Amino acid sequence: MTPVTKIFVVLVCLFAFIFTPLTIGFVAQSYHWRTLAEQYQETITTMVATERATLSSAASAVSHYQAQRENDRLSMQSLKNEIAKLEREKEQLAHEKEECDASRASWESSAQTLSAQLKVINNHNQALSEENSRLTKSEQDLQARNLNLQDRVEELSANSVTLAQQLRQKIEEMTAVRQENDQLRQSLQFGKASGVLTSAAQPSAKAGAPAKTGEIRGSVTEVRSTEGLASIDVGSSAGVTEGMVMAVIRNSEYICDLIITDKVDPTQAVGKITVQGGKEIRPGDTVIDERSLMAR
Repeated sequence: MTPVTKIFVVLVCLFAFIFTPLTIGFVAQSYHWRTLAEQYQETITTMVATERATLSSAASAVSHYQAQRENDRLSMQSLKNEIAKLEREKEQLAHEKEECDASRASWESSAQTLSAQLKVINNHNQALSEENSRLTKSEQDLQARNLNLQDRVEELSANSVTLAQQLRQKIEEMTAVRQENDQLRQSLQFGKASGVLTSAAQPSAKAGAPAKTGEIRGSVTEVRSTEGLASIDVGSSAGVTEGMVMAVIRNSEYICDLIITDKVDPTQAVGKITVQGGKEIRPGDTVIDERSLMAR
């Protein structure tokens, strides 16, 4: 019930209480006052009962409206809280959307960078593949050349052995000729040959006489394959000189030659590896001067 309605009901009650005595007095003067009083009494009783019922209904309506107003207030507060919660969620979603947009932009940039890197890597891989193909072909060519060189080395080794044997035979022949020459020189010097023959034979004997030197033998102490050098444990005190050729032997098998460099000490020397056969030189191999080897 609104305040206007309440005011209206109160005014009606006031007017009823004010005008009822006036009406009763007026009617009592005009009509029979007892009958009118009884009638008015019944009317007033009815009006009071009606007014009470109206007031009770109005109070019930006021309570109902107050309860409804409280419910509406609570519902409105709940809706306000819900709206505030939705606003916060909206702000959070907007912030997440901004982060997602930034992440998406970063991912797109990273994807472009990775695509560029992948393209570079693919180009590099293609170049490497081409280089690998070229190197494979070169390796095959080198292997073929290496096989040819190995065949050539084997051939040269065989030729070297053959030449060494031929040289040894020649040395033996020269030794035999030298011995014959010595015998002839002795016979010409102490025999009854003419002086002209003696004078003609003596120069030949002097020219063919070898120097009296002993065998120089040692062993390899160090091998520097990258430099093509090897060190031996004999030096100038044993008769090793610069430019001398030393033969490297292992178990009576020829390995290679060493040409002595200018690094000659009394007890050691350094030689350059040359004319290497099918096997590699290594520490512990025996070295003999070529002159002594050929004189065997």
